Formats: sequence, structure tokens, C-alpha cells
Amino acid sequence: IYDFDVGARDYLNPELEYGSMTDKRDGRSYKTVTINGKTVMAENLNYGDYVAHSYLIDNSWCFNDDSMNCRKGGRLYTWTAAMDIDSKWQQAFVPAGIIKKPHQGICPEGWHIPTYTEWNDLLGSYSWEDLMAKGNPAWTDATNASGFSVLPAGVVNVKEYQIFRGEGEWAYFWHADEYFWQDDMNEKNALDCVVSNHQYGSSYGTAEKHLGMSVRCFQDTPEVP
Repeated sequence: IYDFDVGARDYLNPELEYGSMTDKRDGRSYKTVTINGKTVMAENLNYGDYVAHSYLIDNSWCFNDDSMNCRKGGRLYTWTAAMDIDSKWQQAFVPAGIIKKPHQGICPEGWHIPTYTEWNDLLGSYSWEDLMAKGNPAWTDATNASGFSVLPAGVVNVKEYQIFRGEGEWAYFWHADEYFWQDDMNEKNALDCVVSNHQYGSSYGTAEKHLGMSVRCFQDTPEVP
């Protein structure tokens, strides 16, 4: 992943037409793609203004603490940092009213952290190969037919001495949902989307909120008058 050329963006699908958006907060531009009628970022979010967003402090990282890796694979955020809420909610369920629908979180204005339903609606008709960016040695069957251009940016576990792992093999994305499933509830977990090699494919699971994962922002749907 971190051998990709940043300027060329050679992880994108050259056969598809991409749009672009600029985050007014820091001037960074991102490629976008429309999939199943929904416009989404085709790159991982890389926003890290600790002054404007204090909840990012000690809750967001570049892989291996190398700022160049943020330029290529985006930042890794805890769930609370992605949601732009206090890290105390890593240990408890968030009270009603704090999480909006849609929830902007750390995304730019007009964009939001996707829910489980949005992830499922967007990507449910695609195979894992269709989601993965081509060119990564571990993803030899990748087609990136969707244009979503998933990069295996890895994950960080700060409770295990800030261990960075999974780079080149795994991609993890946060949902805006905590973990509620019938009588099985865990206040320390949130939902996530995992994309890996052909042995595992893509799936939806749960992860502890303190883990550092990638963020893809979805564009808000304009309200119909």
C-alpha cells in the first residue's frame, strides 16, 4: 500500500470516472466515486487538526507514526475520534441524542460516517475483489470494479503498546453504529467493515472502540423540499 505513488493515485480504477471534493478545513482533496447512486470517498480520510478537534488527541495515528503513510493510506482513528466525541464513550454506550442521523463526526461538512445499513446498501452487490484496489501483492485477484479502491491500511491497537499491524493485507472501516444485537450487547464495541484477501473476503463485524481504523466518508443526501 505505502509503495503506491501518491500523486498518480495509481490505486484507482482507470476505466471509471471519478469526481473530487476538497475538505475546506485543510484544503486536502479526495477522489470520489458514485456507487449504487451514492457518492462516497474513494480514498481514506486524512484529517488531523488536533486544535479544532481535541478528541483526536491520542486517538488518531499515521501507520507506524510516519506522516507520509497518512498521505497514502489516510489516518487511523478510534471509533470515538471518528465520531468526534469524547473518548470516555470507548467504555460505555453513547446516550441518545449525541449520535446524529446522519452523523458528521470527523468528516467534512456535507459528509458523514456511514451506518451499517449504508455500507450494506452500497457494497452489498459487490464481491470482495470488486472493492479492492489493484496493485497490492496480497490482493492478486483484485478488480476494483466498484471504484471504491480499498487499500489495506492496517489497524493500530494502542492497548498493546501501540502495535501497528495488518498493513498490506487488511482494511478496516468504522461504522457509525455501536454494537447492539438482540440480547448480546457490548458497550466497548462498535460495528466495522473488514476487507481482506480471498480467504476471508469482505464482512461486517465488531471491534473494540479503542482500535485505530480507517474512515470513509459518505456524502449527505440532499433533503427533498
